[in-house]
Amino acid sequence: MKQSDLVIATGGAEMVKAAYGSGTPSYGVGVGNSVIVIDDSADIDDAAHKVMLSKTFDLASGCSCENSLVIKDSIYRIFLKALEKEGGYIVSGEEKQKLQETMWINLKLNLEIIAKPVKRIAELAKINLPEDKKFIIVEEIGTGKEYPFSGEKLSVVLTVYKYNNFDEAIKKVNEIQAYQGAGHSCGIHSFNEDNILKLALNTKQVGLW
Repeated sequence: MKQSDLVIATGGAEMVKAAYGSGTPSYGVGVGNSVIVIDDSADIDDAAHKVMLSKTFDLASGCSCENSLVIKDSIYRIFLKALEKEGGYIVSGEEKQKLQETMWINLKLNLEIIAKPVKRIAELAKINLPEDKKFIIVEEIGTGKEYPFSGEKLSVVLTVYKYNNFDEAIKKVNEIQAYQGAGHSCGIHSFNEDNILKLALNTKQVGLW
């Protein structure tokens, strides 16, 4: 097959249909909703910096930017502090509710928040955001339609979960992506080879980065 015969397309359902109807081989997956595990062997400052870079690049319009983190409970608060140093803002319970009502309308993402600056999202949600903040952090426990922050957000909003043991981390990744994102991508910040391999073998992804 010549290079000119290849079709690469990214985007929503209509783009996928167009690629499949092009007459050339095409491959498609569902929504991104990338989930990243942070285990207790990770370099905390380095991982937090990389999460910030990914979450804020192109205002989180890329399908593989971090949508959720699953963090080891023993380093959970330490890691959140590191994210705050990188420009993250952790919303309160009241702010979380206002943000949810702003970001989703009838379970669909509000187009006004997709790939928008964090100040604009905060303004729409009536959240008083400090000047130095680059992205918003939401603490969550559940997954699925009743917990929309577990889905893909296409915005500079990051959802964080905690886990106790590594099997629980894998279970949480799969639960999140059973709602949105299975077959797309997940990853891990770790120097523990056993954890890295275990995640690779037990999550339902086409690729692991």
